[in-house]
Amino acid sequence: FLVPFSLLSMTGLNHYFPQVPEPNLYNYTNLFGPGGGGLEFLLNFMVIGLAYFLSLDVALSIWLFHLLARLQMGMEAIVGHQIPGEIEIFMEGTLTVAHQGMGAMVALVLFGLYLSRQHLKAVTRKVLFDTDEVDDSEEMLSYRTATLILGVSTLYVIGWLTMSGMPLSVSVVFLAVAFAIFYGLSRIIAEGGIGFTRSQMTAQPPVINFIGTDAVTAPGIVSMSFTYSWAGNLRVLVMASVINSMKMAERVGVLRRPLFWAIMLAIVVSLFSSILLIIWLGYRHGGINLEGYVYQHMGTGVAHFAAYKINNPANLIDQLDIVGPRFIYTGIGAGVMSLLIFLRHHFLWWPMHYLGFAISATNMTSACWFGIMIGWLCKLVVLKYGGPKPYRRLRPLFLGFILGQICASGFWTVLDFVLGGTGNKVPVFSHHI
Repeated sequence: FLVPFSLLSMTGLNHYFPQVPEPNLYNYTNLFGPGGGGLEFLLNFMVIGLAYFLSLDVALSIWLFHLLARLQMGMEAIVGHQIPGEIEIFMEGTLTVAHQGMGAMVALVLFGLYLSRQHLKAVTRKVLFDTDEVDDSEEMLSYRTATLILGVSTLYVIGWLTMSGMPLSVSVVFLAVAFAIFYGLSRIIAEGGIGFTRSQMTAQPPVINFIGTDAVTAPGIVSMSFTYSWAGNLRVLVMASVINSMKMAERVGVLRRPLFWAIMLAIVVSLFSSILLIIWLGYRHGGINLEGYVYQHMGTGVAHFAAYKINNPANLIDQLDIVGPRFIYTGIGAGVMSLLIFLRHHFLWWPMHYLGFAISATNMTSACWFGIMIGWLCKLVVLKYGGPKPYRRLRPLFLGFILGQICASGFWTVLDFVLGGTGNKVPVFSHHI
């Protein structure tokens, strides 16, 4: 606990007392020259601690696929290969790896639905005919109630999108793609145990590109651009948080109906308090004086996205040179993910999980791959040369890493509030967040 707490506290002290040396835990190395990208090396004790508890194959897939993605991006820069068009808001990596990640996410979702087809059929019969094939008495909600809530809320969102200018058919397609990304990210977080990630592309660009700007229409593009408020920067996903909370509640025997209302209360309170706080801070201090990413980049980025799509029409037929490569690389990503899933489920000797491929080039992975590799290496060495007993004995060390980094950030946040200090950033996750 004291190792990360002490190091990060030196960063906090340096803000008030410059004579206190600030430890540099971050380094960026450009491997392939201008435009080729590089590697971030961040010594994050929270990530190292979490990686120690990941399964070895999942941890290996995250950092190894990131290195392979960076290698691909570097080779593209060296040979001058690029897809026509610009990197759009919340696309991660180059256009090629971003679309590969989108294809991988689609394949992951479709495979997950295929594997759960028997359960989904049983749930459907439970909802329609109240059969006894599955028991939902121990669930947070009955399957009928959950289906009713999902149906009503989906119709509400489709109605909202349609009334705001998006064609009905486009609203349905867009919501399906957005839900697929939500589901895929939730599965990666829950199954992988990494706690944080982001998709390499959001739903808006592929829907507009593959359906066509004419079919989406200019009002539809503007309407879709505003959906970035809830289908954009998905660093923390409510669906993933609920999955993890339900699993913990199941372990301790409190997975009951009141848990749903506790979660709903948390969502409502956080939603309204955060919205009101952001508006109040903007008017109180002037948005231009506050966090640039939130108060400037987000708004201008969304407006630029809408303007660019309207002024640069595209569809799969008339602009094949622009949309075609995007479609091809999306297919390549889906194909590679399907192959990785096949290898994982048919060959016991295959050493890697497939989850890391879908998030190989995200900014979140760029910031945490090094810490995951260190945690993976520690666990590998301990298990190989010591076995399960030393692994269990070392768990408090890595739990201390996690708690020490989080408590350091929280401690300096409270202290800065009390002292009235501003601009002091003691990070929780990346070198600046």
